[in-house]
Amino acid sequence: MRAFVTGTLTPTGLFIIRHLARLGYEVTAAGHQRLDFCLYSNALSRKLYFPSVWYDPVGFARAVINELRTGNYDIYVPVFEEGYVMSVFREELARYTRCQFMPFDAIMQVHDKTRSTALAQELGIPVPESTMMPESWDEVERLARQVEYPVIMKLRKSCSGSGQRIAENPDQLLKAYRTIVKQFSIPESELPVMQRFVKGSLLSSVMLAKDGEILGRVVFRGLHVYPIIGGTSCLKEVIDRPDIDEYDALLIKKLNWTGFMSFDYIEDSRTGKAYFIDANPRLAPGAITAYIGGVDYLRTYIDMLYDRPVSTLPRPPVGLRTRWQLTDVAALLTSVGCPGFDFRGKLRYWRDWFRRGKCYDEVNSLRDPLPGLMAWVYSILKLPLMMSKDGSEVFLQSQMFNRETFNLDEFEKEVAAAGGM
Repeated sequence: MRAFVTGTLTPTGLFIIRHLARLGYEVTAAGHQRLDFCLYSNALSRKLYFPSVWYDPVGFARAVINELRTGNYDIYVPVFEEGYVMSVFREELARYTRCQFMPFDAIMQVHDKTRSTALAQELGIPVPESTMMPESWDEVERLARQVEYPVIMKLRKSCSGSGQRIAENPDQLLKAYRTIVKQFSIPESELPVMQRFVKGSLLSSVMLAKDGEILGRVVFRGLHVYPIIGGTSCLKEVIDRPDIDEYDALLIKKLNWTGFMSFDYIEDSRTGKAYFIDANPRLAPGAITAYIGGVDYLRTYIDMLYDRPVSTLPRPPVGLRTRWQLTDVAALLTSVGCPGFDFRGKLRYWRDWFRRGKCYDEVNSLRDPLPGLMAWVYSILKLPLMMSKDGSEVFLQSQMFNRETFNLDEFEKEVAAAGGM
């Protein structure tokens, strides 16, 4: 059996490569640079280098299609946001291998914070108060004078805290807003979302669904996140939250979703209420946590690819903790200069960090040590960015979906003209 994997600069990508090998697959993975740490896994039979989906989605899609057309693969598993791009060609890809994609527009409905927030509101799911989606610079300046602070700004299409900023007053908001728009080349039609900043814990759910029904799910609290403000979980603890179970079920059913999905919520530290804040229509590291807890989403996903019968999976045990050591250490170090902590807050953070208790690492392995080592090497080479407020982009940006370089009509024409279809 042969498997093809893309998305090789994430812990989830490494997990998929290792687990496919355990299941008996010869695994080929495609990255885009020599330091993609997943490509150093001894679970790989073959590694390839493709263009970055962020900078050259046409070149990336063409390379994937050509590889699947000639490689005689049994399955294709896209791990990260490259799957959004490849969903455009789901019918073409199905001619060459087994794979699963929702339609591109269904993915964009979830990926776009404007649309996913509107969907949550429609279903009666709580969202942070005063969620604002400005449509012009004039509206940004007007809202800056009217909103209740603090306010958090978010890119409409992003993940892992990329591009998030918190402002305490109008001057901070406008300055940060201009910086974000310039840094990410955002058109006026997609200006960042503003929300009242809710102080509290990040709660996330990762699930596998079929035809609008959830087959398996894990819900966890981000005990540590990286970057410190608005980042993604680097130390997770499995929790039981019936309210989030209910919200997840409503969203998955409304979307009639098949495949992997992740939702993020923020728990108000004052009330304990969970507010929907984000969605990622793809695999996420919570799948690793579930596996460590004895729940195998990937095996069930493969059964779906082969049209085998599937059944509802158990839940991983409450209290289970997993982490990625590298980003957890980065969170500790960057907490020193974090403006969101006073001196006592930083001392508490360091104390709790060292008293975290038993937890399982999501990346490091004595049987397959090189990927973990190369992740550290890559981080050291990117140290200034790693220690910045945009540290999550060290591992993600080159693999993220980039609306600026992706025009759907032109994209399909260019790939076809290049002989990729």
